[in-house]
Amino acid sequence: VPSPDGSSIMVAGWYYNSRGLASFDSVTLPGYLREDGLATQKSGIYNTALSTEDGKGEYVLHSGGGSKDRLYDLVGDGSGNVYNIGYSMNLVMNWGGSLKTTMTEADVNESEAKADADETHFFVSKLDMSKAPVVPSCLSSCDDGNIAGVTIEENSCFIDSVCYASGETAELFGKICFACNPNVSQTDWTVREDIVGVTHCFVDDICVEEGGFKWSQRRTWAAKTFSACQVCDITNDAYGWTIVDGYSVPDSKILPPTDCVADSDANNDGDGGDGEDDGGDGDREDADGGGYCFSGLSIVKLEDETMIPMRDLKIGDRVQVTEDGKFDTVYSFGHYQPDSIAEYLSIHSTAKAAPITISAPHMLFLDSRKAVPASSIKVGDILLGGKIVTKVENAAVLGAYAPFTYSGTIIVNGVVASNYVSLTGTSTFLGIDMQFIAHTAVAARRALCQLNLCEEKYSNEGIATWIPYRTATWIAAQEVGIGFLTIAAGVIAFARRRQKVLL
Repeated sequence: VPSPDGSSIMVAGWYYNSRGLASFDSVTLPGYLREDGLATQKSGIYNTALSTEDGKGEYVLHSGGGSKDRLYDLVGDGSGNVYNIGYSMNLVMNWGGSLKTTMTEADVNESEAKADADETHFFVSKLDMSKAPVVPSCLSSCDDGNIAGVTIEENSCFIDSVCYASGETAELFGKICFACNPNVSQTDWTVREDIVGVTHCFVDDICVEEGGFKWSQRRTWAAKTFSACQVCDITNDAYGWTIVDGYSVPDSKILPPTDCVADSDANNDGDGGDGEDDGGDGDREDADGGGYCFSGLSIVKLEDETMIPMRDLKIGDRVQVTEDGKFDTVYSFGHYQPDSIAEYLSIHSTAKAAPITISAPHMLFLDSRKAVPASSIKVGDILLGGKIVTKVENAAVLGAYAPFTYSGTIIVNGVVASNYVSLTGTSTFLGIDMQFIAHTAVAARRALCQLNLCEEKYSNEGIATWIPYRTATWIAAQEVGIGFLTIAAGVIAFARRRQKVLL
C-alpha cells in the first residue's frame, strides 16, 4: 500500500521461521510460539515501510500469538492508515510490541483455556499513521532509528525492538524458561536459573518440563507423536535430550516415534527378583486372554528421577505412583515374561509421553478416579490428571510385565494406571469397585513381602505362581450366578426370620 504522499510503500505479511528467518536489514524478527508448540512452528506477522526514493527501510513491527498467525490482505485509507486483515487461533495477541488483546471463547471451560484458541478467528487491526513516531518507553532517546549507543532504562530490556520490564518472560516465543534480566543483558533473553535444571530442560529451542518426552507433529492441528526413549532429565542434561537406558538413537534427524532402537544387548534376562522365569517362547499372547500387563518398552520414573523402560524394572525399585510425585516400592510382579510378544492397546493422550501400551483387561484411572479396564477407554475420555484420549489402536510389542506396588498404582508413560486387571471386563464385581476388590485380595501377599517372606516364581505363561489366576477367572465368570445365590440366600434368610416372628 503506498502512502498518501507517495514517499513510502507499506508492506505486510506473515512469516514462518522454519522456512527462513524474517530479516529486514540488520533486524531479525522473533517467532511467536503457542503453548506446547515445537520450535519449527514459530511464526508471526510483520508490518514494514520502505522509502520509494532509495528503498531504505523506515520501520518494521512484529505481531503474533503463536498459533496460525496469518495475514492475507492489507488496505490503506486516505489518511495513510493501514489495516491488516487475516486470521489466527490465539486468545492472546500482541500487536507491534505495544498492544495486547485478550478474548474468551464461548462454551470453553475457563480453567481449561490456554493461550491458543479452539476456533479460528478473523481479525482486522489498524496501524494509525497519523501519530508521530514514539520513542520506545524503555529508551532514553532514539537517533533516527539507530538504537546503537542509546541508553536503556534501568530494570528494563530492549529485545527485538520491544521493551520488557525486569522479570518478564519469553513465554510468547516458547521460552518460558528465559526472562528479561537487566543485570545480565538488556538486549537478549537470559536463562532463568530457577527453572532450567530445576523444573525444565531447554532443548530444541523450547522449554520442556522435567519428564517430558521428545515429540513430533506433522501439522499444528495434528496429534503429537512421542519418542519412547528421549526425555527431559534435568539430573543428567538440562540442555539436551537424555536417552533412556537400553535404547539408542542412531540418527538425531529421525523424528518420533521411529527415533529409538532397543539395544541388542539390553538386559532382558528376567531380573524381576530371585525367583524363576520359565516363560518366553516368543509366542504372541492375546491381550484379551492372558496378557495382563504392560509392554517392556513402557517407561516408568524412579525415585532418583531417572526414566527407565519397564523391562529394566526390578523388585525393590521405587517408582512414581501418583500425579503429585509420590513414590512406592515394587514388591512383586504379577506377570513377568520378557520374551513374549503380546497384543496391547496403544492409548494416545495429551500426556507428554509416548502412548501407554497396556493389555485390554488392565485398568486405568479416569479423571473421576474410577479404575476401568483399558478395553473400555475411547477417544475423548479424560484420564486422571486431565489427560484427554486422542487415539486408541492395537499394537504387538515385546515383553509382558505387571509390577505390583504397595499403593496399588503406578505411573506408566505419564498415565496413572492400576496394578490390577478386571476379570469381568467392567469396573465392578457384584457392584463393588474392582480396584478395591483386587487391592484387598492381595493384602496377605503385601504383608508377607513387607516381612521379606515372599518368593517370586512364574508359570510357563509368565504369571506369578502365588496368584490363583484360574480360580479368580472362574469366580469372575460366575458373577451372575453368585449374585443370584446371594439374593436367594437373603430371601431365604428373610423368610425364615419372618416365619419365626409369626410363630
